[in-house]
Amino acid sequence: MQIAYHIGAHATDDDRLIKSLLKNKQMLQSHGVAVPGPSRYRQQIRETLASAANETPTHETAETLFRSIVQEDHVSRVILSGEHFICIPDRVFAQQKFYALADKRLPLLAQLAPSNEVEIHIATCNPAIFIPTVFAASNAKDFATFMQNTDPVDLHWSELTARMKSLVPGAKLVVWANEDTPVLWPRLLQSLSGLSQAKIFDGSLDMIHDVITPEGKNRLEAYLKSHPPKSHTQFQKILTAFLEKFEKEDSTQIEIDLPGWTDDLIDTLTTNYEWDLDRIQGMEGVTFITP
Repeated sequence: MQIAYHIGAHATDDDRLIKSLLKNKQMLQSHGVAVPGPSRYRQQIRETLASAANETPTHETAETLFRSIVQEDHVSRVILSGEHFICIPDRVFAQQKFYALADKRLPLLAQLAPSNEVEIHIATCNPAIFIPTVFAASNAKDFATFMQNTDPVDLHWSELTARMKSLVPGAKLVVWANEDTPVLWPRLLQSLSGLSQAKIFDGSLDMIHDVITPEGKNRLEAYLKSHPPKSHTQFQKILTAFLEKFEKEDSTQIEIDLPGWTDDLIDTLTTNYEWDLDRIQGMEGVTFITP
């Protein structure tokens, strides 16, 4: 059985991927792909990971866990999604390290799978957006407490990606930039499902609808009705064209008001992030999905 974990990251998804996949639950089940509702596994996995802190999960533990999660018959692949699998927002910079808890939690997640066919799917995000958004979602009393003396400039997705690859060397690692998500959405649904690129999913427009104007939305739907895409590659080109023409002016803007943050710092974080993405794209053993 293949286990595809979607682990976020924080500030990138808000459960949109799993909600879109659930729209296709019956179709996916016909292909042997199970998409359990999050309420069936998130708490169980968190509790199992917590109890495994001092004891490695056994094969019997994994089998029992997945029998309780997967209730369908003839399943060859399971999709599990949760941005808190690694940690809650408050602990993103625990131990003065970016996602330090991944060092323990990620191998445990892989060990919880009843077979060695494990996939890890994660989106990156510009630190200039990621840090203020995750801080706002945390329960930290102040920004200094949240950051744990970590310099924002030290947040490197490429370092995390390399560390993840070394933590679960036998797993397939799939990465993409959250900024590209609206046009990548059909491919992300396909990637998590493991199905053929020829399959077009319900919910394939869920993300782009949020970032284009009402006129663009209407024109896009009309165009797709008269020119149905034959592949995700063609679909992506269509979405890219409509996004370039009809993107909302404020779709990617957030107001940043953090102590000590200047325009120069934001520019530095963005430049470093672009370098990070180039490095991830060149990493051996990492599938980096790009437009």
